[in-house]
Amino acid sequence: MSSERQSVLILHNPKSGSRYALDVIRDLASRVEAAGFDVEAYESLDRFHENAREQMASGRLRAVVAAGGDGTAAAVATRVSSSTPLWLCPLGTENLLARYLGMGLDPDQAAAAISRLKTRPIDAGLANGQLFLIMVGIGFDAEVVRQVHTRRTGHIHRHHYWLPIARTLLSYRFPRIRLVPQSELFEKSRSEGVSDLWASQGDTPPPDSLEAAWYFLLNLPKYATGLDIARDANGNDGLIDICGFRRGGFLRGLFYYARLRWGNHHKLADFSHCRAAKFRLEPVAAESPKISYQLDGDWGGYLPLDIESLPGRLCVIEPV
Repeated sequence: MSSERQSVLILHNPKSGSRYALDVIRDLASRVEAAGFDVEAYESLDRFHENAREQMASGRLRAVVAAGGDGTAAAVATRVSSSTPLWLCPLGTENLLARYLGMGLDPDQAAAAISRLKTRPIDAGLANGQLFLIMVGIGFDAEVVRQVHTRRTGHIHRHHYWLPIARTLLSYRFPRIRLVPQSELFEKSRSEGVSDLWASQGDTPPPDSLEAAWYFLLNLPKYATGLDIARDANGNDGLIDICGFRRGGFLRGLFYYARLRWGNHHKLADFSHCRAAKFRLEPVAAESPKISYQLDGDWGGYLPLDIESLPGRLCVIEPV
């Protein structure tokens, strides 16, 4: 690593902010400065992006730090190159990526890792041109996220989801969603007990399209509240794990959640799991109500949705 790479930039999401969060960021900046690097912290994405661009061009950018939740991590990753080392300071609600990578709030851990700067690549994905790092939800859970985030005024806690979950369970109609593979990289899951509904058999090509009422797309084997949806998802295989529940309805939704919590949903006949590098999701019926999608826990918009895997898009710093 060149001795000129002496700058570390921190982006802090103010909506993840509390006095405690600001204290954590000050301690982090202090420890990294004591390790011999210049540190600048920003709350403005535009100012962060402008300085990151300048530092990358000059060759002085040693690392960037995303201080917030998974959405903050994606915002930072979007604004730097795939070779820029990334560290996460987990101040969000779920912090799925930081937990997956073993990154915590200890400023000494961060300073030591940035000093050593051992990195590894991880895949990411594009959803309608927007970067996501962990997962995409389409259908019921995305509608819950939409309701929470359209009313968001500050930091979100888990209890903010309970009322929207209850409201959505009573009103959501589970419209059918069609998935259309758009590349030759389309594999059935190797998990035991997986339905053959979506799997290509032998030399038979996969079906032209697949239908379900609820989809989860996993780049990594992590989902909110500890749900283990795709335990074999691999962040370095160049593929997105596609998990679908074929049926909808209030009682079926509760049943699916219970099976997810118990960890045996993969044995259900109406659960399917496959992998693809590039595909599209769209409503089956032209008159279908708008179907939401969410990216890494933030509401993204409505279908249709074009998904593409980006192999090695992230350069993450390994913890000491």
